[in-house]
Amino acid sequence: MNYTINVSLPKALADKAKEQVKTGNYSSVSEVVRDALRCLFIDEKIPTFKMSAKAEKRALQAFEDYKNGKAIEISSFKELE
Repeated sequence: MNYTINVSLPKALADKAKEQVKTGNYSSVSEVVRDALRCLFIDEKIPTFKMSAKAEKRALQAFEDYKNGKAIEISSFKELE
């Protein structure tokens, strides 16, 4: 038996899910979410971690910056200090 639930996603994740549907990899956003949950709970090979909302926001912004060509190349972590 299926249950209907509502899930709020950051815009970037929702856009990625819709992109998967648009490219034909999935038939619906619900299917994308189901597959992601299966990977999270069933596939032992995928490491899981919890990220704070602030860290997630910063990571998504960094990814957007990278996609928009605003990233800088570094040669070591010391450059980040």
